[in-house]
Amino acid sequence: MTRRHYTHWPLLESPLTAIAVSPSDRQCFFKQFERWGLDMELPLYLWNAGYKYIQEIHSGKITPTPTAVEDNILGTICNASRDGIFLVEGIIQSVAPLIDLQLRNAHDALTQGDSLTFIVLFDALLDVPMNLYPLIPQLEKPFPSSKELEELVTQFCQEHPFKKESDPLPLLQACTGLPEGEITLVLNRLVGEASTLEELADSVLEYAKQKLAGKGVRILPPPDVPKAAGLDLLDKDIDKIASLFDPRASSWKLRNPNGGLLWGLPGTGKSLVAKMIAQRIRAKMIAVDFNQLVGSTVSESLQNLKHLIDLADNSGNVVLFFDEFEKNFVGWESGGSGGAMAKMTGELLSWLQDHTTPVFMLATINRLGLLPAELVRRFKYVWFLGNPHNGALYEIFNIHLGKYCPNLHFSDSQWRILLDEYRGCSPDEVGKAVERTLETNFHSLVSQAKEQGKPFNPRKYLPQISLEDLLSERRNFTPASANKAISDQLYAIRQDADFARPTSGRDKSRFARINRGMFEQSGAKNQGTGTTKLNRKPKSLEVI
Repeated sequence: MTRRHYTHWPLLESPLTAIAVSPSDRQCFFKQFERWGLDMELPLYLWNAGYKYIQEIHSGKITPTPTAVEDNILGTICNASRDGIFLVEGIIQSVAPLIDLQLRNAHDALTQGDSLTFIVLFDALLDVPMNLYPLIPQLEKPFPSSKELEELVTQFCQEHPFKKESDPLPLLQACTGLPEGEITLVLNRLVGEASTLEELADSVLEYAKQKLAGKGVRILPPPDVPKAAGLDLLDKDIDKIASLFDPRASSWKLRNPNGGLLWGLPGTGKSLVAKMIAQRIRAKMIAVDFNQLVGSTVSESLQNLKHLIDLADNSGNVVLFFDEFEKNFVGWESGGSGGAMAKMTGELLSWLQDHTTPVFMLATINRLGLLPAELVRRFKYVWFLGNPHNGALYEIFNIHLGKYCPNLHFSDSQWRILLDEYRGCSPDEVGKAVERTLETNFHSLVSQAKEQGKPFNPRKYLPQISLEDLLSERRNFTPASANKAISDQLYAIRQDADFARPTSGRDKSRFARINRGMFEQSGAKNQGTGTTKLNRKPKSLEVI
């Protein structure tokens, strides 16, 4: 449920109130109530099960009072008939039947009594029974707003020796979704280990990831390559998305994009792109198996989905990642788990349409037609990833070869041979081919050393890969796109690709293939006349 900000508390004039407060925000919470207590000329008290005596908060210090609490803190407060604001922690998160009755009695006593007594129940989570809703207004101390967060980060930067001209955006994004008190604690703890604002932002983001992982959520690692090659149009979209995930964008009344679909055959880099997006917006990437959310009953399934959405909504910048999303919807409207899946889809649709938190839902799909049409329409972006053109293939090879052999250089003629041989291969197939080539070369050196009876020390050798090695590896496998079933599927996908946003522009590299006529491709120019001599048997047609 949506609760009002806890700063509305003085306006309620309610004797009994419940407020959701993060444990790291307790000190901020106490300071605010101490200010209100001074304004109202009322003392401020505190109690939780860790205290035997009711405590008084004065000038930021907590000291015990003579009043002991045996078992019923609410009864103790009401029977004392003492003016004051009483902060009671830890009894509203899970309300047992006995506490339910004590809350009713306390409400009656406070409304009928003559003393100016206010009881404020607070905890990280509130679980107020429905029958007590009219008696106990519920408020919350939310995460800092974009303006509050900017002020918090700006003040921190001014107090520490970071260059004032540094862009605070990385730190703003990393701190999004953390309570005010936690931000202060974490920044002060990590600042000594960072020499730049960027390093501090990375440390805060890593802390937030570990915090989520501690809740049993699977956090995906960052990408193992610096960029997704050859996706220039997609890269522009990602830049736009990253700018909208700047908390300051809300000053223009702009909201974060809600999500995107990454559509294409396996191996075209969909999962890598998802990791790139998470990295660019400094988000935690939560991997989700939608089928695992389906429980034994519809109610349990919806509860599992709600828990996941609540977790994401309260974790700052998050990429909620569903791999091969369409497989979850095969037969979703008929029998089995269909009823649960249909209701879960409806719940997901509502959230996807209405949520304003910095959560970006990303789903990879191989077959768009299996997704419910109403779900597809909710996504802000639908991207199509096909096999790379020559310029992209050149970039992909350079990224993977650069990981192992950074000083490797091929001539343009060698590159053209390599690109021609690997044409039709997916980015995943290229990466695996490079890795297998290096494994083969390493094994060859080990075998040679054994045959010669010499010890082998790999540190004495630099990784080496030649053009011939890569061509030899290419002969050892058949690209998936050459499989008839997959090529038919690819053709069918391309017929609908206009529905999606393209991810790559035209190949403008020096290795771009030139479209020629059917016979011109296989002909040769006459040096004397400049005319083309046609071969009798044209080569087979290629789809460019």
